[in-house]
Amino acid sequence: MTPGWEAMTAGRWNIVVGSMTPTAKRAEALEFPAVYYYTPAAFAVHEDFDGAIISDLKEKVIGVTPSSTYHL
Repeated sequence: MTPGWEAMTAGRWNIVVGSMTPTAKRAEALEFPAVYYYTPAAFAVHEDFDGAIISDLKEKVIGVTPSSTYHL
């Protein structure tokens, strides 16, 4: 089971290694001494979609993972 945000920031452990994007708000509770990998955001679209650039997604409905840094 993956611990929730509350458990990771409760002062219970000295180190947590996982996929977490550093943000200013998260830095209030945690120290981010080094970013050890980076995965850029990506979109998967249906083969019938004729868009080619990010602005082609304007006014389209997209799905994102809640509570991620990609969810605005």
